[in-house]
Amino acid sequence: MKHIHTIFLAAMTVVTTQGSMAQTYPVKPVRVVVGSPPGGIDAYIRLIGPKVAETIGQPVIIENRGGANGAIGAEHVAHSTPDGYTLLFANSGALVYAMVLNKNLPFDTLRDFTPIANLFETLKIMTVHSSLPFQSVKDVIDHSRRNPGKLTYASSGNMTIMHINGEFFKAAAKVDILHIPYKGTAAMATDLMAGRADVGFPALNNVKAYLGAGKLRLIAIAENQRYEGYPNTPAIGEIVPGYNAPPSWNAIVAPLNLPRAIVDRLNGAFVKALDAKEVKVFLEENGAVSRAGSPQELVATIKKDLEVAIQMIKVTGIQAD
Repeated sequence: MKHIHTIFLAAMTVVTTQGSMAQTYPVKPVRVVVGSPPGGIDAYIRLIGPKVAETIGQPVIIENRGGANGAIGAEHVAHSTPDGYTLLFANSGALVYAMVLNKNLPFDTLRDFTPIANLFETLKIMTVHSSLPFQSVKDVIDHSRRNPGKLTYASSGNMTIMHINGEFFKAAAKVDILHIPYKGTAAMATDLMAGRADVGFPALNNVKAYLGAGKLRLIAIAENQRYEGYPNTPAIGEIVPGYNAPPSWNAIVAPLNLPRAIVDRLNGAFVKALDAKEVKVFLEENGAVSRAGSPQELVATIKKDLEVAIQMIKVTGIQAD
């Protein structure tokens, strides 16, 4: 009985402590870790962060911890104290596809994190350097079949969404194009613009300036269907039979066992931030779509996309480089 009484008191202490934390949270700045180098997807969270800060009454600090397709930043957050002061901004590449492709991943998305909120889905496109003669997806496919292994495509790293999308395209189109992984979106975009890589599958925001300057040519929306912002640009899904674009969403998660009251506070703050005028305009201009929802909806999305990823990777035979 004494042993049971001790366990009960310890449990009550944890509950009381968590309740106290939730009532006073936050009392200091909140740190959001981005698992990629500066100059890419962090542009979104740097805009969203100040809006969240306005709601919670504390600064939101963005910290880039790039490397290993987001695994370095994700592992750091997974091992952090679940107090609401260390969060992870990550995409489906790091939270879903890496789990399927990387057998040595130092975390498990479903086991090691507390979902906070899905934020938005980015628009993926297919580009070629403007010096190349390709005007369409068919041109790229025809050239690749005549010259297997001669064309290259760039991604922001192994097992990133750009890598997965490129491999899905290759498998569906039955072409051989050499993958060149870069360390982050900024380096990838720079080499695409300079013509050191032929083809790209970036998010629109990664290369929008280069498209406007005529350095890159947009030849397709790298999705299953057209995007209303570019109604005259075909989607790869309508051209290449069997092509399926991998889901490309970005979400906020925290270490496991974050108190529910803090989860709800953060969820509300991020969902509200997505409704801010400046954020809505930025999303629209960059082809991103808000996916704001509850923590439960994010869990369902992760589980669903894990099943999709397993099947798609099995069918196409994609392996990590």
